[in-house]
Amino acid sequence: MLYLLPVGIVKFNADGEIDLINPRASEFLLRVDGRSDLSNLYAALAGPLPDLDSRVRDFVDGSGPIGDEVRLSAGSASFSLNIHKIDELSYVAILQDISELSKLNARLQQGQQRQKHQAVKIRTIGRQFREALNNISQGVCMFDAEQRVIVASQPFCAIYKLTPDQVRPGTTLREILEYRHLNGTDFGQDTATYVLTKPTLENEITRLVDGRLIAIARHPLSDGGWVCTHADITERSRTDERIAFMAHHDHLTGLPNRALLAEKLEEAATQMRRKGDAFSVLMLDLDKFKYVNDTLGHPIGDDLLKAVADRLKSTLRKGDILARLGGDEFGIIQWGNENQRDSAIALALRIEQALSGPFCLDGHTVHIGASIGIAMALETTSVPHDLLKQADLALYRTKADRRGCFSFYSPDLLKRAEARRLLEVEMREALERKEFELHYQPIIDAETLGVAGVEALVRWRHKSEGLVPPDQFIPLAEETGLIVPLGEWILRQACADAAKWPENVKVAVNLSAVQFRKGNLIEVILCALVDSGLNPRRLELEITESVLMDGDEDHLATIRQLKNLGVTFALDDFGTGYSSLSYLTRFPFDKVKIDKSFTQGYGKRAGCEAVVSSVIVLARGMNIVTTAEGVETEEQYRRLREAGVNLVQGYLFGRPVLPSQLNFATRQCSGSATPQAA
Repeated sequence: MLYLLPVGIVKFNADGEIDLINPRASEFLLRVDGRSDLSNLYAALAGPLPDLDSRVRDFVDGSGPIGDEVRLSAGSASFSLNIHKIDELSYVAILQDISELSKLNARLQQGQQRQKHQAVKIRTIGRQFREALNNISQGVCMFDAEQRVIVASQPFCAIYKLTPDQVRPGTTLREILEYRHLNGTDFGQDTATYVLTKPTLENEITRLVDGRLIAIARHPLSDGGWVCTHADITERSRTDERIAFMAHHDHLTGLPNRALLAEKLEEAATQMRRKGDAFSVLMLDLDKFKYVNDTLGHPIGDDLLKAVADRLKSTLRKGDILARLGGDEFGIIQWGNENQRDSAIALALRIEQALSGPFCLDGHTVHIGASIGIAMALETTSVPHDLLKQADLALYRTKADRRGCFSFYSPDLLKRAEARRLLEVEMREALERKEFELHYQPIIDAETLGVAGVEALVRWRHKSEGLVPPDQFIPLAEETGLIVPLGEWILRQACADAAKWPENVKVAVNLSAVQFRKGNLIEVILCALVDSGLNPRRLELEITESVLMDGDEDHLATIRQLKNLGVTFALDDFGTGYSSLSYLTRFPFDKVKIDKSFTQGYGKRAGCEAVVSSVIVLARGMNIVTTAEGVETEEQYRRLREAGVNLVQGYLFGRPVLPSQLNFATRQCSGSATPQAA
């Protein structure tokens, strides 16, 4: 029976001699040392196995424990050895091949190692997932098909003021909503209704009861659950609202801007077409605003605009729309009633009244006015762009005519605007074709009647209209900026002509406020003097109060630089402005020219005589020369000379003529001149 056992049996005595060995044991030992004639167990085992466990050695030596299992290996084979004591003189060793079991154990250990490694990897991925989830700015929460939490991020908890324990896995959506209700971060809706309906919505933006705005996006999962992201968009919404407000409102006054007014006009036009509701468009700009802005500074100008906006709002009725279009220009949409024209007139008068009172701004008292243009919306002509254009044309008419505070649009204004556009085109072409020419009017010494100087007056020799006087094109030239190149040509030509005249004759050239603002005036004058060789003392520049009102500090610096060159300055149309006297002390004028309205009324109206006499006395006291314009009769000349005027100019002494027609001989006065346009 021992010979049939699958284990090896070896019986040996105390001397280590083998008494019995079955085939299986022989096979094991043969595999160990390759011998079949085994003399003793120790030699059989220890010979080929130098790393034999010490417990086997000790046992064979008689000192080892009996019954312990010793595992041996040889090559790819593994064995277990158990030695049992039979009696005092004999022992039995049981050998069992455990190679397959060892391999199985090794694979098991490898599997366990892989499982441990996989568990570590899963824990690492889980940690990284949680870290990534918690570092996303949006709150993330995942639910299963039973509406129970699978995972929730820290930002989700922060948005709704929840603790981690309140969103632990397994928590229901209903429980979370109840927690949020207690925290005051719920949607203000019935919990049961929300649980049934809201999770089916993919996207929604909703407001919490605490006022915050939350954007929610839900994405369904294949198992019936869903993952949702929650973002607090309160600040972003406020920023978007601010940006939208800024895009449609004026930053200074807070009023709607031109873009929003255009949108409201579209709405008004649509409503009129549908329901027949009439409305009007008013455009207005402020009189004297630029003067306030330039003299008192931009901060005061800004305060004035805000104060004006407040007063304008007080004139409106509910539903009317006020907008700031830019600069000092405002627009109004006025909803009408049974008589829209009367309603528009009433509003214009309310505006005039509201702006007529003084404005107290940082210790300064300011008085302004407004010019208004009105366009009536009609069902047949209710295109918003056209209405703005029509109101603008009416505004231009108000400013040009100065007959009141407002004007209504009429079709003839469009024709006039088109005529002005064509005139501008023709003026540009005329500059290129050199159609402008200078005529000169003599300025006479009141005592000697000798020619003291001449004034250069521009004319336009139009190809079809003939000789065009300046009052028909100079205002448009100033408005369009064409006065800058035209004025440069006038200066160059006048200096070139004057250089050919007697040394005692000066040439006077009129300057526009636009030339001071837009042109390189000093450079232009220097070039004109150098190119012509004219002595600077023979050049006189005439300016009006409008130049002084329009940025007087900068213009004063320009005037002083030119005076340092020897150029002289005359204040033209003196007495027609409301603050002329103050300019005489602030600007270094060499001459004042008394306006022809006072000259021709001298001796006829007491007021004119008083003004002229006062100007002469004032000028004499300040060592300033006086010139009387518009002298047409000997009586006017005699009275003005007796009053003390230094120089006289008018048709009595000569009309404007071409340079070749000038006569520099001393004049003889007799009779009177028939007035003609200058």
